[in-house]
Amino acid sequence: MRVLQVVQHLGLGGAEQVVIDLARGLALEGCEVEIASVYEPGERASDLSGDGICVHTVGKRRGPDPQALASLVRLMRRLRPEVVHTHTYTSSVYGRVAATLARVPVVVHTEHAVGAPDWHYGAAGLLLPPLRWVTACTVVFSEYGARQIVRRKRARPGRVAVIPNGVPVYDESAAPCGRDELRRSLGVRADQLLVLSTGGLRQQKRFDRLVDAAGMVPECWTDRLLFAIAGTGPLRDSLRDQIATCGARVLLLGPRDDIRRLTRASDIYLCTSEWESMPLSALEAMADGLPVVGVDIPGLEELLADGRGILTPAQPAAIARALAALAGSEAARRAIAEKAKEYVRAEHSVGRMVERHAELYRELLAAECDSCGNLAP
Repeated sequence: MRVLQVVQHLGLGGAEQVVIDLARGLALEGCEVEIASVYEPGERASDLSGDGICVHTVGKRRGPDPQALASLVRLMRRLRPEVVHTHTYTSSVYGRVAATLARVPVVVHTEHAVGAPDWHYGAAGLLLPPLRWVTACTVVFSEYGARQIVRRKRARPGRVAVIPNGVPVYDESAAPCGRDELRRSLGVRADQLLVLSTGGLRQQKRFDRLVDAAGMVPECWTDRLLFAIAGTGPLRDSLRDQIATCGARVLLLGPRDDIRRLTRASDIYLCTSEWESMPLSALEAMADGLPVVGVDIPGLEELLADGRGILTPAQPAAIARALAALAGSEAARRAIAEKAKEYVRAEHSVGRMVERHAELYRELLAAECDSCGNLAP
């Protein structure tokens, strides 16, 4: 089975990580997998060089680019994929139109930003509903996501598949190590708990809530809770100013290539986002045995249900209270972490995610073959 994954670029985001994990897993399943990067290759493209997975760069320019569309059509006609699978906004538009023009048998799209408000895409969002008619199936991460994209007319009823995100699940012996050394390098004392959050420093992630909550923890925890944010982005300077103004104990770690080591060196993971579909960062924390506190949004509601985490209102004072309560009970942290780890390892491994996608591709190709056979004279 020949599969072409189409993505904006292979940068440091969650969607890009899903594409990389999916491509590697499908290749191990025996599929011929290649990737088309609509813009530049991205920082992670070189990660695939040792896997025999070719990354093609389309080189789209800013704004509408007919030449990029034509290049993508030519690429698809040359590679002749049986399945084109698009991810993220720009690549979903260019990839699905190109696949239609190139007469690719099956077109699949993953909606990574199903939790985003309507204004997130601006006027360009008007292009998404018509594309549902050329899409064999739209993949989402949760039942909430399935309801949302049908309601917003971005997918046809009956043409939606729920395939939860997956993350690498390590054996304890093979897991990233060096917890004590890393904590010392961050200045974490033995009597302190480290609260970690990761992601791009942009409005969606609402790290301003984290900083405000850090300044509102009860006095008895002020010196015993240390907060850290790993990531970079346009709001770094404003967050730094906010931290200085309120005097909160928050470390801005910048971009890191050792997130799983950071997770294992931490005690609590915190997600304060305005919206999420199904955050890989929270899944990784759960897989590594870290209790997660998250604001009560749909993308976290299913993930942290049934005692697998703590949901809290989005107000900083409520976040601070939830953190203090969890910090004060080692037994609660351990119980939540164990339940979350067991759940993620059973339902959200990369292997399980790849299996579900491969099965979906096969079903769609079989249905396409049957349809062509029925239309034959």
